[in-house]
Amino acid sequence: MAASFLQLAFIARLYPPTFVGQYQLALAWLFLVTAFACFGGIVMVATRELSGSNDTKSIFSNALTFQIMIGVPVCVICVFIFRDSRYFTDLAMPLSIGTVALIGSMILQMSQALLISKEKISSVVVASIVGHLFATVATIVAAFQNLSILALVIAWAAYNLVNGLVLLYQTTAWRFISFRLVTIDALRRLSLEILPVLIMILATRLYVRVDVIMLGYFTDSEVVAQYSAGYLFLDQLMILSNFMMSALFPNFARSCSAHGKEYQALYRGILILFLKYLTPIALLIAIFSRFLLSIVYGSEYAEAWGSLSVLMLAAIFAWLNGPSGTIFISLRKQHIYMWATLLSLVVNLVGNLILIPSVGAIGAAISTVLTEAAICGFCLWWIYRETKYLPWMRAMG
Repeated sequence: MAASFLQLAFIARLYPPTFVGQYQLALAWLFLVTAFACFGGIVMVATRELSGSNDTKSIFSNALTFQIMIGVPVCVICVFIFRDSRYFTDLAMPLSIGTVALIGSMILQMSQALLISKEKISSVVVASIVGHLFATVATIVAAFQNLSILALVIAWAAYNLVNGLVLLYQTTAWRFISFRLVTIDALRRLSLEILPVLIMILATRLYVRVDVIMLGYFTDSEVVAQYSAGYLFLDQLMILSNFMMSALFPNFARSCSAHGKEYQALYRGILILFLKYLTPIALLIAIFSRFLLSIVYGSEYAEAWGSLSVLMLAAIFAWLNGPSGTIFISLRKQHIYMWATLLSLVVNLVGNLILIPSVGAIGAAISTVLTEAAICGFCLWWIYRETKYLPWMRAMG
């Protein structure tokens, strides 16, 4: 979290807001590339399967092969689109180079599934810290040299590459690769498992970044820069909660498959943890939003205080949604959560189309709140319909 704020703070103070807006727009498009590459779906499904099986080599080899089969064509297609479209004229090279770096790092980061499945979370933390330190130094050096967006994107992508290499080194994942174990049947089963997760992640990443893209279309780069500076607070709070959910994911997977409804206790416990410790942080950020934006990024970004305050309400709904998504995947009901995210994408697109032209960045923030609330309502309705259980109830059975 500190690294992300530090990087953007240096960029915001050393470049004009219009430049920062273009840089944030490039990152928004690259964020979508990771969803198309099916990275999140592969890692989550592979983690779940590795957590409940001793057949590590077969699962890992087939998952890695599937990742390569998806990632490489996606890389080629995205580079072709970014290079040839007039819309990306100013960002063509940064997006193309960033895409290649991201796809390479995603393949390396498959080894994260091995670590999480064995609950070696400290090793994941070490890899993340090393990656962030490397990327932060690279970003600060590039910013002080007043280098181009391309250089900043390469510095940003360095986190993913270094993180992947450290994960690979820690797991010695090459020992678990045996392409002789790769079978058509296993790849087919993986694809059926991953397709709903891919759609889910793609829809999720679209609705958390499409507001930046639409702001760029309806407003200007300065508004994009200001909104993105505020949105980073929400992003980092979500990274914190998502990391906690990743750490607990093997427990959810095992309890759902072996002990039926024990996941309810985990669900209730993690929500209490989120609401007890993270909600006060969100409240403080909302109250002191103008001050925080001025201190971190400079007075030019203080105008985003309204949208930042609204986004903190979205954080509370998002914390309810994180455990729900984990439970759906653990229960092999990812197709249900897929429909929830598709619903949210529609809500977000319609909300942005209506609100951004009239109220700008605050409209994008309101649309984000409505989106997270839509997912929350859908998930809680489904859980209660199927189990007669809601997370604030005591665990049953």
